[in-house]
Amino acid sequence: MNKLLTSIAMSAACICMTGIGYGFEITRSTVDGGGGRMSSISFTLTGTVGQPDAETNTGGIYTLTGGFHSAATTAPPKECIAAADCDDALVCTFDSCGANICSNSPALYGDVAGLAGCGPDGVVDLFDIIAILDGFSGNSVCALSQVDIAGSQGACTPDGVVNIFDVLNGLNVSQGAVPCDCSGDGAPIPQPPGDALTGSISQRQSGTVVLTLSPRSRSVKPGGTLWVDVFASGAGDVRGYQFAVSTTGGDHGELKVTGTLVEDDRSDYLFTQTENISAEKTAAAMVIGMYSDVSLTDRSYLGTVALRATKEAVGVFELKLKLKSGRNTMIVGAQHLLMPIQFEGPIVIDVR
Repeated sequence: MNKLLTSIAMSAACICMTGIGYGFEITRSTVDGGGGRMSSISFTLTGTVGQPDAETNTGGIYTLTGGFHSAATTAPPKECIAAADCDDALVCTFDSCGANICSNSPALYGDVAGLAGCGPDGVVDLFDIIAILDGFSGNSVCALSQVDIAGSQGACTPDGVVNIFDVLNGLNVSQGAVPCDCSGDGAPIPQPPGDALTGSISQRQSGTVVLTLSPRSRSVKPGGTLWVDVFASGAGDVRGYQFAVSTTGGDHGELKVTGTLVEDDRSDYLFTQTENISAEKTAAAMVIGMYSDVSLTDRSYLGTVALRATKEAVGVFELKLKLKSGRNTMIVGAQHLLMPIQFEGPIVIDVR
């Protein structure tokens, strides 16, 4: 019996194969293991008859990984300097950079900040809304990729910019209407659009919105300041808006946009009787109704733009609304759909 076992072992040890073709050569191999599966309470062992050696061999520019059950390989962690380096373009993960290594952790949709600052805390509330608003204003402690939670018209795909749709989606989540379901293992599942809390959809048909710029003066002296109001008129219900302006022209110097503001105590303010949130930055402003849409009037006040003529400014300048889709002036109506805009402008400002 011992002689038989020795003979089998020697035969197995002497099995060799040589294959030559196309400049490659396998000089040796072995027959290992056995087929079938063995298991206990905690462990399972799966074997394969004739599996090549489960190891990795390299030579020059080539790599050979042997075995039907070869060792699993994982990509090395991505290195980073800031959270922006870790963007995976997914709204169901929170991208962060710690110890120069990226992390993309699963997170509740819209959960981007908490009392401790930027980072999920398990609930979507006012801290998250403020962080997203600050992302629009350019003052957020979070990276753009961390607060860019929506695309055009609330789509569940980031679009590289923080605008009214990111804030609307975050606001709706905080009030129980989740536009993007991140409970599964795959991509977010879009949910039917609706107003926050109730999920109801406004029934009033949205039409074209006419936007106008109304300067409080048509001229300004070099070094002086000028105020221009923004108005909207038309038919339809509005959930929120944002506007942005730019200036061109003049013979010398500049007519600079120095800030935007919303005078919410005005009687003609669009959201005068509805709770709302707003954010401003140098050349743009955003306002969103907290809980419901509001109806446009013949002349609804949206906000005010402040301009300053440099000391060397002379000539005729033009002021106009920036209408590039998705990034500047937008009016959002029922079902979070963009309302058509007609701009009556630009307006002319004389600097003398």
